[in-house]
Amino acid sequence: MTKIKKEFFDDSLEEVLCKASSALSIPKEELHYQVVEQELGRASKKKVAIIVEFDEKHNQQHKKQGKKEDAHDVADTPADPPQYASYLVDGIFKRMMIDTQTTCKISKDQYILSVEMKNQSLDLKKGRGRELRGAIQHLVNRAMARFGAEQGRFIVDIGGKLEDRCQDMGELTHAIENSVIRMKKSLHIHMMDSQDRRILHMGLSESDKISTKGSGKKQFRILTVEPAVDHGSDQKQ
Repeated sequence: MTKIKKEFFDDSLEEVLCKASSALSIPKEELHYQVVEQELGRASKKKVAIIVEFDEKHNQQHKKQGKKEDAHDVADTPADPPQYASYLVDGIFKRMMIDTQTTCKISKDQYILSVEMKNQSLDLKKGRGRELRGAIQHLVNRAMARFGAEQGRFIVDIGGKLEDRCQDMGELTHAIENSVIRMKKSLHIHMMDSQDRRILHMGLSESDKISTKGSGKKQFRILTVEPAVDHGSDQKQ
């Protein structure tokens, strides 16, 4: 039987084993691997690498199974946009070997995708968890463009953290609004993830005393808050 070798790497041995197990559909306990005796990456961020050895027969079976699952997924794809978005989120987590159930509800002009994890949980207070949520949200919004959905209308909420976050951002909204009105100067907000920036923008847009606009791209996008122009005063002058 022909043996196949494939290399995987990640931040720790546990993470790289999970990655290999997911990619090859082989339980971690059954992986035959060898740790590569070298340091990968920069000194500030080392990587762990392993070489996994497996049978060519298993590789062929894995490919056939993948094709069957893909065909089954296409057949079961819902046509309704909110249902499709929920289906898409669950599919992403499924490929990460995380069992989830996603429901969609409408809040104002947005769709909230509430993700419930059945067996695992993510610590969204850590940067990696927040980056994962942001990445999944970005993928969903890009995919939903096929339905003509406006970019950013779908918000991913993992573990019911969105409500608490909205409350925190509401307090920040009032503080920013009061500061801009008091100083009569523009305020530029940097380095805020897309979800927080949108929540903040929606809260600030409800005020007629200030205005907001965005500039920049991706993680470098800037939200500018400035005093609203008083057209009535201009006409009087």
